[in-house]
Amino acid sequence: MSAVRLKRLLRERHWQTYKQFCREYDRAARSIDPKLVGGYPTAKQLYRWTSGLVKGLPFAVHCEVLERMFPGETAQSLFAVDTPTDTPSADVVVQVCPGCGSRDRIAANAAVFTRVFGRASRVVA
Repeated sequence: MSAVRLKRLLRERHWQTYKQFCREYDRAARSIDPKLVGGYPTAKQLYRWTSGLVKGLPFAVHCEVLERMFPGETAQSLFAVDTPTDTPSADVVVQVCPGCGSRDRIAANAAVFTRVFGRASRVVA
């Protein structure tokens, strides 16, 4: 199965460890209802969630907390397969500086960056 959007969002916020996730989950849960604190999923369940191994959505309470953790996202979007079109494209400019190597070598590195990150890049002198 493919990774879901939730996994990318966790990584972007540096919440990819289970401990970090639980801390943020509890923070969001507390803002909804203090009785929800400690109701985070098990590590194994979190792995299933981020790997796209769940059919459908988690229980409603988990969806509510996740939506609070990620304002503007719905539970459906968090568990959708993360495709390259979900990531905004941006131009990456590689500045050539004196002593940084030849322009061709820097252009080659920019091309590798483009292949790896799927973003357009250009070299400027």
